[in-house]
Amino acid sequence: MVRTRIQQIVPVAPKTKVAPSLLLMTGMLLATLWLTAACGGSASAATEMRFEWRVGEGFRGQASIHKTRPERPQGETRVYRQGEEPELGPELPGGVLHSEVGAVVKLLVVVRNPTDEPLSFWAPPHLPLPYTADRGLIMHCLCTGQQYEIPAHGTWTRVIEAGLNPQAGTRGPVVITHVLVAGDVPTPN
Repeated sequence: MVRTRIQQIVPVAPKTKVAPSLLLMTGMLLATLWLTAACGGSASAATEMRFEWRVGEGFRGQASIHKTRPERPQGETRVYRQGEEPELGPELPGGVLHSEVGAVVKLLVVVRNPTDEPLSFWAPPHLPLPYTADRGLIMHCLCTGQQYEIPAHGTWTRVIEAGLNPQAGTRGPVVITHVLVAGDVPTPN
């Protein structure tokens, strides 16, 4: 039996100088790729959703948004008379929700009627900014085209769901503006 020795030949590259600007550009490219993956590629990235309320002429209610228990059913709407108090979680400071992208959070919209008269209102569709966030906005809210009624000195509540999925094209902040309009829902002509 004849044994053959196989020797692997490894080419050796000649020593060359690398320009400092090339090293800098390579480093910047690697840092950019790392930041893109860290910030944009993760479904668990943090996001901020800011809820703003605008009121139409004659709307005398006071709106706020609160955390609520996750087991409460989405869309649950309740009306409380004077002297009855709804179960409220902590109010979102400044209407700002900090969450994770992809997470859906249940919140409680609260509208109080401080007047001596009943208050009828409705809410047209919300408006997200930036507009492109709409494609990834998860929002089951109060702008359903329904007419709502609050008795004098009463309180109205509705459980909503809010979140931002990765298709939103943004990590936030996203501003969601709701308009509360006093009176009846307009009927089409």
